[in-house]
Amino acid sequence: VIATSRTVTTLQVVTNPILDRVFVAPNGSSFPNPIHDAAWASLKALQADLVRFVPWFPYPRKSVAELDAPTSKNTSWDFSNILPQLEDFMDAVYGQNHSVVLNFATQPCWLFGDAKNQTQDCSYPSNPDQSDFGYVRGSRANLLDPSAKTMAGYFARLLSYLVKGEFVDENGIKHTGGPAYTRLNRQNGHVWELFNEAEHGYTPEQYIHDYDVIVPEMIKAVGGIDNAPAFMGLGGPNDWGNWIPAFLNRSNHTSPAPPIDYFSLHGYATCANRTDPSTYSAGFFGYFRNYIQSIKEQVLVMRGASSFPSVKIDLDELGVIMPDDNNPGFGINASLPDIYWNAAGAAYAYVFATLTPLGVEVLGQSQLAGSPKIPEWGIPLPQYPSVSLLDWRTGLGNARYWVLKLLIEEFAPGDSLVSTQCTSEVSQEDPEPLSCMGAITKAGSRKLLIVNHLNSVQTTKFSGFSEGSLALRIVDPKSVQRASASGIRTSTLKDASESFSLEAFAVVVASRASAPQAVFV
Repeated sequence: VIATSRTVTTLQVVTNPILDRVFVAPNGSSFPNPIHDAAWASLKALQADLVRFVPWFPYPRKSVAELDAPTSKNTSWDFSNILPQLEDFMDAVYGQNHSVVLNFATQPCWLFGDAKNQTQDCSYPSNPDQSDFGYVRGSRANLLDPSAKTMAGYFARLLSYLVKGEFVDENGIKHTGGPAYTRLNRQNGHVWELFNEAEHGYTPEQYIHDYDVIVPEMIKAVGGIDNAPAFMGLGGPNDWGNWIPAFLNRSNHTSPAPPIDYFSLHGYATCANRTDPSTYSAGFFGYFRNYIQSIKEQVLVMRGASSFPSVKIDLDELGVIMPDDNNPGFGINASLPDIYWNAAGAAYAYVFATLTPLGVEVLGQSQLAGSPKIPEWGIPLPQYPSVSLLDWRTGLGNARYWVLKLLIEEFAPGDSLVSTQCTSEVSQEDPEPLSCMGAITKAGSRKLLIVNHLNSVQTTKFSGFSEGSLALRIVDPKSVQRASASGIRTSTLKDASESFSLEAFAVVVASRASAPQAVFV
C-alpha cells in the first residue's frame, strides 16, 4: 500500500440553453425540451458529490440576479430565469443527499466602471438563451466601490435567498419565496466558490482583498459559520505561480482570515486537428502529462509550503476543448468523429489514475451538457459541444459520461492504493501508451484501472496475479461512443494469465480477490 485515496471524481454543470425546461422556436412557439428529463436523470444517476454548478456569464439572465444597478426607488432583483436550472440541478444532486459546489461567479456588470471610472453600458440580451460573451465588462481596477462592500452585499443577499429563502434589498424591502436550501452548509459538505478565472482582470492582491470582504458578509447573511457553506478560492486562474502562494499566505489576509477550505484550478487539453483522430493521443495525453507534472512539482509543493497546508485542491474544470469549438457552421454532429468521445473520456481516466496517488482531493470533469447550434430548438449559437458529457440529441451519456460513472462506482476516498506498473510492447513516440492504478476498496475488493491512450487495440497480459478469473467492466467503442443508456459493458477473463485486448481508448476496471499488483507485458 502506497497511499490512501482522498480523491472524489465528479463534474461541473454549466447553465446553457440545452438544459432548459422549455424551448422557444424561431417562430415564437414554445414546446417542452425533448431531452430535459433524460439529461437531468443522467446527472441524478451519477450519484456524484461536490458537483459544481456554474451560472455562466454568457447568459446574463441565467447568471445574474440583479442585472440593473439599484436606485433609491427601485431594484432589479429577479430569479425567474435562474431558478429553473438551479432547481433541476439541486433536485438531481442536493435532493439526493449529495454535495454541491455553487459558483455564481458572474459579478453584475454595473459594479464596474469604464476606463474613466464612469458608469458604463451594461446592456444584455432580452432573450435568456442568447449568448453574450461580451457581458463581462470593466476591470477590477475600475470597480466603482473599491472597498468591494457593494459587491459583498450582492453576494450576501444572493446566498441568503438561496439558504434562508429571503433577503432584504438595498432599499430595505424584504424579498421572499426563495428555495431555502437550509442544508447548504459546511457540515453537509456543500461549498461556495468565489469567482471564476480572474474575470475582470483581477490581480492576486485584488482577489484576496475582495475574498476577505465578501466571504464574511456571506457568512453573516445566513446567521454564522455553521449555516454557511465551506468556501473555495482562486476560481481557476492561469498564473499558478503568482496566485497560489499569495492566496495561501495568511499574512496577505485580514486577521482573522476568512475560511479557506478549497482552492480550484482548471485544465483543458486540445489537439492539432478536430476531425483527425490521429492527433488525439499526442494532444490530449501530451497536454495532461505536462499538466500532471505541474500539479506534482508546483501546486502540491506550494500548498505544502503555505500557511494552509491542509486546504483541499479541486481541479473543477478538466476536459478537452477542440479547435474552433464554437464555430456556428458545424452541423448537428459538431464535426466530431465518434471516437473523439472515447479519447476524451480516456484522458480524464488517465488524470484520475495519475493524480489520485498524489493526493489531489477533487477531479471535476467539464461539463454535463453543451451543444452545437440547434436553431429549431431556439439555440442560435453553439456552446462548446466538445466539452459535453451528454449527447445533445437524446440527453443520454456519451463515452465521457460513462467513464465518469465507472470511476464513481468503482473507486472512492478511503481506498488503499497499491504499487502498480504498466508496460507495453507498443513501439511509438508516446512514452505512455497505457496508464493504470491499483486499489483495495474499504469493502476489501481488489481493483485495477487500465487506460489505453491510443486509437488502436493493445494486447495486454497481467503478471503478479495468482490463478483465477478477473471480472472486467469496460467503457470502449464497443460499449458507447456518442450516446448510450448503458455504456459500461462487462466481460470475464477466465484466467489472469491469459492475454486480452484493450480496444482503442478503452477504460477498464479489472476486479478479483487477490491484490492488484500487475505488470503489463
